[in-house]
This record gives sequence, C-alpha cells and structure tokens, in this order.
Amino acid sequence: MARVVVTLRIMPESPETDLKKLEQKASEKIKAFGCEVGKTEIRPVAFGLKALLLYF
Repeated sequence: MARVVVTLRIMPESPETDLKKLEQKASEKIKAFGCEVGKTEIRPVAFGLKALLLYF
C-alpha cells in the first residue's frame, strides 16, 4: 500500500487571527478523521498575513 502526504494550507481572513488556536482546532479535526499531523508550518503570505500549513 502506498503512503500519501497531504498539505493543507489555511489562509486566515485577518492578521489578528490566533494561528496557534487555529492549528489546535485543525489538528483535532484531522485526528478525528483518522490521520495524524506530522508537521506544521507558518509562512508569510503578504501584507502581514500568514498561512498555516499542516502536513499529514
């Protein structure tokens, strides 16, 4: 059986969004689906916005 890596990019609506809370909520949803989050990353996008990337 093959293994697959999925990258989920979450783009918040404003720079004031708490990315740590968002990361926890998204990780809970992914675990409930039956997967395990391997790595998380925060990348700058533009104008102070940052994207949350989850690898699972």
